[in-house]
Amino acid sequence: MLVYLALALSGCGQNAHNNEHKESPLYAGELEAIVAESEGPVDPRPDIVVVVADDMRWDLMSGEGHPFVNTPNLDAFAQSAAKMDKAFVPVAICSPSRAAILTGREPHLASAPGIAWRNNSFLQTQRTFAEDLQAAGYTTAYIGKWHLGDGAKPKTGFDHWESFDWLGDFYDPVVHVNGEARAYTGYADDVLAARADLFMQAHKNSRKPVFLMVGLKAPHLHFEHPARHKNAFEDVDIPKPDTYEENFSISGKLKAVKDWLGMDNFHCGLNCFDNSWDKYIKYHYRAILGLDDSIGTLRAATVHRAKEDNTLFIYTSDNGYSLGDHGLTEKHMVYEEPIRVPFLIDFPGQDDRGLRFDGLVSTLDIAPTALDYAGVTQPLTMTGRTLKPLVDAVKIGNSTDTLKDSWRKEIFLTYDDWQVAIRTDRYKYIVSLKDSDHIELYDLNTDPKETQTVHNDPGYAEVLSTLQLQLQEQIDENGWSERLDYTVKQLLVSSPIPIQQADTLAKSVSLAATPAPGAIDSFGLTWKLVNRTQNGMSLGTNIPEGSSVLVVLPIERVVEWDPHTKIRLGGAYQYVMYVNGAALWDNYEKRPIDYPNPPLNTSDSLVVMRVDGSGDMTMTMGLQVARDTLRLPLEERLLSEGF
Repeated sequence: MLVYLALALSGCGQNAHNNEHKESPLYAGELEAIVAESEGPVDPRPDIVVVVADDMRWDLMSGEGHPFVNTPNLDAFAQSAAKMDKAFVPVAICSPSRAAILTGREPHLASAPGIAWRNNSFLQTQRTFAEDLQAAGYTTAYIGKWHLGDGAKPKTGFDHWESFDWLGDFYDPVVHVNGEARAYTGYADDVLAARADLFMQAHKNSRKPVFLMVGLKAPHLHFEHPARHKNAFEDVDIPKPDTYEENFSISGKLKAVKDWLGMDNFHCGLNCFDNSWDKYIKYHYRAILGLDDSIGTLRAATVHRAKEDNTLFIYTSDNGYSLGDHGLTEKHMVYEEPIRVPFLIDFPGQDDRGLRFDGLVSTLDIAPTALDYAGVTQPLTMTGRTLKPLVDAVKIGNSTDTLKDSWRKEIFLTYDDWQVAIRTDRYKYIVSLKDSDHIELYDLNTDPKETQTVHNDPGYAEVLSTLQLQLQEQIDENGWSERLDYTVKQLLVSSPIPIQQADTLAKSVSLAATPAPGAIDSFGLTWKLVNRTQNGMSLGTNIPEGSSVLVVLPIERVVEWDPHTKIRLGGAYQYVMYVNGAALWDNYEKRPIDYPNPPLNTSDSLVVMRVDGSGDMTMTMGLQVARDTLRLPLEERLLSEGF
């Protein structure tokens, strides 16, 4: 039976949740059970708090002049700390953006080019900056939405873990606390903020510095919001954006983008809100109000540690959002609304009060900045850069403008299968991955809303040429290449085995050398090399009931990083994937956006697929992977051209 311990939340922001009575969702005695050590000398290094919202764009703050949304807590944060005026994500979608934040690496280098239910590539090949902080003596915690796979399981690098199994529910969520599922009452972000407040209370006397990362859920679809805000904007007429009726044939955008993400086309656009613009936009804005409440709670939680002036506190979002701009909803693309995010940062000390920086900042910079303040050397694998020099300049009386000459000149942007782009202080150059002849160029000084591409304007010919070179330089520097689909033409297939033995044998085979065709291995299995035919690859005929066969695909990685290999399977069978002695994926339970992605943490890997079935069994297999990153030794083929 669940028992709650009432706890007053101190200083929950300026609006104090409308004075609504709250109970912090705690188990009786939990606070006492996790009180941290308090003996020994105090480590003087700053605490680090990173808060990541879900789908909040940069301009939804009243302090930035928004005409409808009131965000007193975010405004107070911005006034008392620093604000990065031009902050971007490297990709505008949840999973890869979060992977980039955690690793300080471009998403494709972090083995997370796209969204995934269970990203084995990221989970088992990447090192996060939480691991670096933990190794350096920080007490580390993650609380909130994870969205990178297996959120219920505690992750390496975190001493304390609280997350959802998948995306979690907005109301009465089940939170897995260090692996234990617990049901809480209330709005998810209220629960998460209160849990973070508890964590800080529990460590109020700890001698060790704390790193706390919080993943909030709002304002993600379906823009669920706290009941206390259900009447907000009720009598307000909120107009559609100026670009709502944009004609892509005139503005020069790719029609396929609107065919997918158009307000009337996307599977959860206006149709999820009774085809009502009024309901759509007000739900989103109400979610922002709830988000602002959570920021108030989280900012106040630092008081427990009595280190308000010795805390690095960063607030941002995993991506922005299109709210009818260009007639689009959702994120994904590289236009300003999806890629530009809020970025508020309270540096240790008081030199950052009111600091504004309009240089190009990326969420890739979060990990290097945290490590810099913790006194940890930035790993060479990180592509972000520390923001500490901004405050250091202010400390010695310099303007941050003096840094802009040596600051980054462009932001590299991608969206898997759709767009690759570069954004400078003034221009944005976009290359379509759907149509090789389609490009776009925007002058953001004269056209900040990106309403007309000027790539065909002779007056921009030199600019276009320069940006094309800059984009290619970024592509080469980051080792990025387009992801393509490849058909697998050869596999190794075992003789049938009783299904009761399949799991044990599959794990053993995945740890062994590549089987030899025509031979019996040490496990008693006979192997054959199977070639793809027009009908696929035959796994065997007259396979007995209650049997499995093992399918082996050797893979050689020819780059230094795991390129996140997506396996596409054809055939209505039960599948399990094994790599390095572990079962890492199965299709026994239907999950959203689910596919095998084997972790390639060595230069050569053996991927074993267990296939349960009987009779005459035939399957197909294909790979989606970045060009020139893998070799299939059975076929003696470097994957360079698709199919």
